[in-house]
Amino acid sequence: MSGFILLSRALLERLFLYLCMSASYGKKEYSYSRGGSKVTVRKGEFLRSLRKIGEDCAYTGNNKLITWSPSRVSAMLQSLEDDGRIEVVSNTSGLGT
Repeated sequence: MSGFILLSRALLERLFLYLCMSASYGKKEYSYSRGGSKVTVRKGEFLRSLRKIGEDCAYTGNNKLITWSPSRVSAMLQSLEDDGRIEVVSNTSGLGT
């Protein structure tokens, strides 16, 4: 793989803060199930699709709504993971989109 991607530090910080504020903080564990798949979300974890993260982090610029694409969110998450700030655990069991 070759090439590069230019990401604004401000956008990475915005995403990191969003993830921190959205992470589960209670003592309880929450279980989600759909179609026979079950995922348990523990303290410090967060369950969300790339598409929904992009929608949640939408902002207005030049009088228009800017929404991050799933591929952009994925690249930004990879950058945060490479920095050691987060750990991404992919779910391929069919839960989520």
